Amino acid sequence: MKRIGQRTPGTGGETRSNPTPDSLRQHFFRSVVTTQNAGFEWLPFPDRKPTTPTPVRCDGANEYPGYTDGCIFNNVIPFLTYSTAPDSKVRAVAEHIRDAFTNPSITDPPLAGKAIPGEFSSSTYVRRTRNGMLQDHNRDAAVAVCLQLDPAYASKDQDCDEFPFASTREGASTSQTSQLAS
Repeated sequence: MKRIGQRTPGTGGETRSNPTPDSLRQHFFRSVVTTQNAGFEWLPFPDRKPTTPTPVRCDGANEYPGYTDGCIFNNVIPFLTYSTAPDSKVRAVAEHIRDAFTNPSITDPPLAGKAIPGEFSSSTYVRRTRNGMLQDHNRDAAVAVCLQLDPAYASKDQDCDEFPFASTREGASTSQTSQLAS
């Protein structure tokens, strides 16, 4: 891979070789794929095709001691996978989320037309939030529904699990129709 550019947001686009500890850098990589004719008459020899530039975000922060700088491919949609296999330790969670996506009307609270965001094949996303107040509001909204359904749920050693999770922007407090799937 060849680095074809570096852009540091907020600096007017100039390249910095020694950024500050709390910095964000955007790099672009372009690969060149070369294929060779291995006995196939229809394949030109050699065939060189450059790929489109691929962004890679690198950052570092002093906020987390012990952690070093890191880089990610930031033009991908991250996803989380749970297994419904009989021996899966997270089977109940996986079934709960599957039910929320495939049949939201059976989840609590029962609301007509309820739509749960975040299914992999959909155009809606569940986006993580680091806003502690929003997470608390989402959790409080979920617990309020659980208490309405069963005021003694906590004494039964049950959790008030919700999807979308309290740690997302789409959590229980953010929907006018309460997308909570308890």
